[in-house]
Amino acid sequence: MAGRLRPLPRSLDPLADESIHGYLLRLAHLFGAAPLEIAVRTGLVVQGRGRNGIPVRLLHDLDEQRLDAFARVTRLTHDEVRGLLTASLGERYGPLNARLLAEFRTSTSMVHNNRWILTRATRYCPRCLSGDGTEIEGRHGGCWRRSWRLPPVFACLRHQRPLLYGCPRCGQDINAARASSLIARASEAGLHPAQCRATIPGTRAICGASLADGEADRRPHAPSTVAALLRLQYHFDRLLDPDGPKSVGSFGWQVPTAQHFIDLRALSALIFMAWPCARELAETEALAVLVDREAEKRHAEFSKSRAEAEAGRRRQASHHYSDPAADPAVAGAVLGIAAQLLSAPNENETHEVMAPIIDRAKERNFSMSYQFRSFSGSSYPLQAILLTSRRDRGAFQRMEQRIESKGFSRLTGADRRAC
Repeated sequence: MAGRLRPLPRSLDPLADESIHGYLLRLAHLFGAAPLEIAVRTGLVVQGRGRNGIPVRLLHDLDEQRLDAFARVTRLTHDEVRGLLTASLGERYGPLNARLLAEFRTSTSMVHNNRWILTRATRYCPRCLSGDGTEIEGRHGGCWRRSWRLPPVFACLRHQRPLLYGCPRCGQDINAARASSLIARASEAGLHPAQCRATIPGTRAICGASLADGEADRRPHAPSTVAALLRLQYHFDRLLDPDGPKSVGSFGWQVPTAQHFIDLRALSALIFMAWPCARELAETEALAVLVDREAEKRHAEFSKSRAEAEAGRRRQASHHYSDPAADPAVAGAVLGIAAQLLSAPNENETHEVMAPIIDRAKERNFSMSYQFRSFSGSSYPLQAILLTSRRDRGAFQRMEQRIESKGFSRLTGADRRAC
C-alpha cells in the first residue's frame, strides 16, 4: 500500500495530545479537501471502500501496513503516528489495556465493544479549539485531544474549565451522522476543524456551528463546582501522565495505576445502581443534583429493560449503569465519589462505607451487582473486598491473606500522603 501512495506536497506537525480524528480534520482543511479524501490519500481507507466514512477503529490503532503508509505520506515518524492513536494510553488507562481486559483482544473489539472510550462522541474545550495564537493554529484550529476520549478527562486544566459535550446550536453530538464514522459527513469539504459536523434532524444540512466561539464557551457551573472538578482532574491527569506514579491506593492497597482506573469504572457502576446511596460524598450539592437527574434517568431505563427481559423480548442490559456519563460534569461527580471510596485507608473503614452501597445494589438486582463487584480486569483487592461479607470475620482474614499472596502490598502512611 505504502509504495503506491505518494507523499503529500505539504503536511502538518501533530499537536501535543492530538487525536488522529483532529489531525485528519486539520490536514483536510490545509488542502481544502474532504476528510475522507485525505483518509484515502494517506492509506487509512482503500479507494472505493469508504462510502460509509472512516472506520471508527482507526481512532485506537493501525495495523503495520496502514501505519507505514500513513507515516510515509504525511512525512511523520512511526512514533508520531502512534502518538495520534489511543492505544498507547492503555499503559496508564486500564479500560484501554488489552492485557487487563481479556474480552478486548483486537482493535475492533476495543473500540466497538468498549464503552469506556468515547468513540462516536467527544468532549471538547472551546478555547483549545480556538488555537494558541500561533499562525498554524490560527488557520486550521487548535487541538482535538486524544485524552478527551477518556471518561476520566472532564475538565481542561490549561483553561481552568469543565469540558463541553454536544453542539451549543443544534444540541446534538458534534459528530452525529447517519453512518458510523470517525468523522461525520467525511465526504464533505470546506468545513473548519472546529465546526459542528452533525446533520440537522429532518434535513440533509450540516449544522456548521463554531465550537470555538463565545456561543460554545458557556460556563453554567458555580465556581465551587468548577474548583472541585479541577482538583479531581489534576489528580487524574497526574495518574494518566506517562511519568506519573506506577501505583495508587485502592482500599488501602497498592494497585497498578492502569488497574485503578478499572476499579473506578466498577465503582461508578455501583454508585449509579445504588444511588442515592453515597450522595453525601459528592463534592458539592450542585454536583449531587446533577447525579440525581442522571441516576433517575438510568433507573427508569433499567426498569424498562428489566420489564422487556421478563417479557422475553430481550436480555437484561447492564450498560444502563456501567456506561460513563456523557455530561463531563456528571462524569466528574461520579468518578470523584468513586475516588473517595477507593481512598479508604483500610478494610474496616472500606466495609463501613461500602456496605450500604453494596446492599442497595443487591436489592436492585443481585446478579448485576455481582457482575460489577467482580468486574473483569478490576484489581484483586477491589474484588476481594466487594465480595467478602464484613460479618464473616474468618472470610475477612482469608481475604487479606489472598490479597497479599497475589503480590499486592498495603499502603503506608507515606503512600497515603502521596496519593
